[in-house]
Amino acid sequence: MGNPSEDVLIEVLKENWEHIRHLENERLWFTNIYAAIVAGVFGFTSQAGIGGDVFRALLIFLIFLSIIGIAIAVKLSYEYHKTMEKMEKIALVLNIDKEYIFAPVARLKEGRLWRYCRTATFVSILYGAVMVICISLLLKL
Repeated sequence: MGNPSEDVLIEVLKENWEHIRHLENERLWFTNIYAAIVAGVFGFTSQAGIGGDVFRALLIFLIFLSIIGIAIAVKLSYEYHKTMEKMEKIALVLNIDKEYIFAPVARLKEGRLWRYCRTATFVSILYGAVMVICISLLLKL
């Protein structure tokens, strides 16, 4: 089988960008829902004065939700980087300077854009922090 045409590669490049946008939106939506659930649980339990077994069950639920969140963050990050690698290969074949396609990523690798941090890392830290808080509250009960 021969090499794909330039038009096909450009179309594949567009599809990969759409996939990356989808991954970012998926991570954002899950994190938003997660934050709403965590805020709701803590707000509801403190307002209603709920304690005991119900509070314990809600904490355990948040711990499991945090574990799922970490797994999702890792999976989406993996997919993101694999898609970026594919796009890099396509850019190389099309003789496109990576700066045009991957400007923030290329600069991050060079260290110039220090303010761009990996979202997956921060999201995982958020899930881990909530998990630690829930575990410490469980141990105090």
